[in-house]
Amino acid sequence: MFIRQSEARFLERRFCAQQVNYKILPFTDYDIPEAMELKNALGWNQTVADWKRFIYLAGGGCFKVVIDNHLAATCFLFIRDHIAWLAMVIVKEEYKRRGIGRALMEKSLEYCKDRGITLIKLDGTREAYPLYRGFGFLDEGELGMFKGRIGGLNYARPHTPGLKLKQVSVKDFDGIISIDTEAFGVSRATMIERLLLDYPERGFVAGEKEISGYILFKPGHHSYQIGPFVASSPREANALLEATIERIGMENREADICIFSPLNYQAAARLFERKGFTCVRRLIRMYKGKNMLRGRAEMLYALSGPEKG
Repeated sequence: MFIRQSEARFLERRFCAQQVNYKILPFTDYDIPEAMELKNALGWNQTVADWKRFIYLAGGGCFKVVIDNHLAATCFLFIRDHIAWLAMVIVKEEYKRRGIGRALMEKSLEYCKDRGITLIKLDGTREAYPLYRGFGFLDEGELGMFKGRIGGLNYARPHTPGLKLKQVSVKDFDGIISIDTEAFGVSRATMIERLLLDYPERGFVAGEKEISGYILFKPGHHSYQIGPFVASSPREANALLEATIERIGMENREADICIFSPLNYQAAARLFERKGFTCVRRLIRMYKGKNMLRGRAEMLYALSGPEKG
């Protein structure tokens, strides 16, 4: 039977307005298997270890939506001082446009308000952009997802006179936190400590008496992921990146690598492109509240991931 366009729009609005019975509950380790299915449907790179680390870092700020005893949506908040990072907002395809995303946003904003959070930030997809704008989030910039594969990358590491690189260790923690806080604008000590413990010796630091740059990497679900990555100058950044690509190549000669980098500082993007990486996707960085985060963008080459800055 032929349905006119106006009737089709009416039916679509009626379907979208249908309510479902759901509960918003704390996300736990028991939800990880179903959460992996949700994020795999999107092609995301997170692992089981990542979800466990998210639970640790978010504390009480991790939520799930349950429908008929099954996981239908997730949402995490990572709080650092007065700032919250909103992440892993996933709604199962069959439950989209049912008000679930809105309910999670309301829950998240209430959680932040109760804790005196003055700034909420996120790196969102274009699909979720209208939802965030509807809650008063404003655009700040873009984030690029760069991808490359060992074999197609330039990582013939040259000798850099006067620059000392060494494999990262937990002993470097204080120096890493010092330069990372300068770059990011607020301490990410808990996150970085957990990464160093979960992935020992997977990264490098530059500098001798003081750390002038550092880079970490970890295996993901389908790609190695580089980040966080901070450097005081392009010289340190180039050396750290080449050392890391070389190290990943030693582990896996056919490895895919992904990097999430803010695009407001073009030197980082140019560095990745020179090494053979391609920007395959863009995310939108947004904020709500007093955007008083004052880091040094020129030092921040890559994030730990779009899910937690």
